[in-house]
Amino acid sequence: MLELPDVMLCALDTVNVSLTVAAMQRCTERISFGDVLLITHEPIQVPFRTQIIPPIASHHDYSVFICRELAAHTTREFNLLVQWDGFVLDSTAWRVEFLNCDYIGAQWPWHRDGFQVGNGGFCLRSQRLLREIARYPLPSTAFSDDEFMCRTNRPELERSGITYASPELADAFSYEHSMPQKPTFGFHGIFNMWRHVGDAEMVGIANTVGEYHVTSRAWAQVIEIYFALRKFEPLRAFYLRLRSRFTAEQVHDHLCQSLGGDQARILALMTCCEGML
Repeated sequence: MLELPDVMLCALDTVNVSLTVAAMQRCTERISFGDVLLITHEPIQVPFRTQIIPPIASHHDYSVFICRELAAHTTREFNLLVQWDGFVLDSTAWRVEFLNCDYIGAQWPWHRDGFQVGNGGFCLRSQRLLREIARYPLPSTAFSDDEFMCRTNRPELERSGITYASPELADAFSYEHSMPQKPTFGFHGIFNMWRHVGDAEMVGIANTVGEYHVTSRAWAQVIEIYFALRKFEPLRAFYLRLRSRFTAEQVHDHLCQSLGGDQARILALMTCCEGML
């Protein structure tokens, strides 16, 4: 059992609560954290501490809470913040060097300006960073807490002494949009979950996850993956959920926009899926 007494495992969710609990339980299977906290909107029986708050209505509200309120709930020097679609994969991949950083999360590979470390879906943030960012004025329009901490305000935060993981260390910590070359401590992204979760559980996720995710690009990516793998049970579940929101024509347009314009590939995918309805 890996002992991390200076780290608090934490999640904030008022929509996909059961899925978040499952992710947290995976994290605690082989790790003893200094504290474990689920922040949610109603009482729930779980084997760790909970904090009740009003429902979070949007990603903007989630980001506001993380930037403004999370510091007050963090009881340890570091906060391992997870979401329902990310969890610890390999406790033996933990490195003590992770605790030399105020922020560490998977890289955003589309950035090449030195500010590419930042995914917040599975990340380690120091209490010092959380207290510092709580003083910053927040945007009035929609924003993401990880972008706010790791790109928008990173230069100023670094001038105040906040440190970010190197890209190489971030790659050892977690993966999201780039395939890892070695085992990582954790991961994030529903489009990666199929590697770590069985088909039956993925069908359950398809049937229960909040509506916000169903029309996302990530959902379309999962459909494409299961089509390529010829795994028809989860393919049907994910496609059916999307089809319940859109007409066939709208699904076609959505897939083209999300996956690219390969018409033959998307037509083959849709023909297969429509035949399973």
